[in-house]
This record gives sequence, C-alpha cells and structure tokens, in this order.
Amino acid sequence: MDERKDDELVILSRKDKENFARIVNRYKNRVYNIAYNYFYDYDEANDCAQEAFVKVYKSLSSYKLGTNFKAWLFRITHNLCIDRIRKKKKEIRLEDNPEIIPYSEDDPDIKLSLEEAVGKLSPEYRAIIGLRYQEDLSYEEISKVMNIPIGTVKTWLFRAKGALKKNLQ
Repeated sequence: MDERKDDELVILSRKDKENFARIVNRYKNRVYNIAYNYFYDYDEANDCAQEAFVKVYKSLSSYKLGTNFKAWLFRITHNLCIDRIRKKKKEIRLEDNPEIIPYSEDDPDIKLSLEEAVGKLSPEYRAIIGLRYQEDLSYEEISKVMNIPIGTVKTWLFRAKGALKKNLQ
C-alpha cells in the first residue's frame, strides 16, 4: 500500500511540483539516516540528503511507476554517498571517535557504546547495518539499494555484526 501511495505522490509531483514536498516530508528522516550512517557527520549527511532529493526531483520523469519508490530513493542516496566518499577520499578521514548523538533516554550509556562501536565500522558496514536495522529493509531491498548481490548483503551483514561485536568488547 505504501508503494501505491508513493506512486500517487510521484504522479502528483510530476504534474505539480509543489507536491514533491510531501515526498520529502515522508522520507527526509530516513534519507538523512542513510547518509548519516556513511559519514557520521551531521553536515555531510544533511548535504547528501538534500542532494539526493534534488536528484530525485530532477529524475521524477525517469522513475518507473509500479517499482519500489523507496528502494529507488534509497539507491540514489546510497550512490551519492559513495560518490562523495570517492571524491573526498583523500580529504575525508573518518574519525575514530565520531560525535555521538544519543537518541534514547532509556539507557544512554548502552546507546553511546553502540554508536561508538558502529562508528568504528567501515562506511559500507555502517550503511548495511543502518539499512537492515534502522530502515528495516529486507536483504532483497538492501541488494537493490547498494547494487550488490544478496549473498554479498548476507556476508557483509555477518561481517559487520562480527566487527560490531568485537568493537563492543
């Protein structure tokens, strides 16, 4: 049903660009979270999320109705993040201890430790952890978003969880 609503919004946005704000409002937090999982930097993630929506806006006419809009949007976001990393590879040094923003009042110490451990993972592993556990995407959806085979999704997820466990010890 969500896909049908997304397609309806795409159709409306193609006719009247003011409706695009509804797409942005629906997905802005999720797109930001995907970007944040790559960079662990608020400004970089925000810039990448904005760039993703600009690209989606310009590409609405090429979106094929009936396919998974969410996966298409997340794929664009993923590609932009990878492109930014490649362009800035010499400039960007991911910090060993990224800025941590706790998002749970229940047990901030555990959340802080978990975010520190995730922050030590490679950008690909952080992204795959975020797509699976924050965005609750299936292996198939992650495969489409990251443009990797399902077997690679499973392998990277397994390795990311192993590295995460090691970082938590």
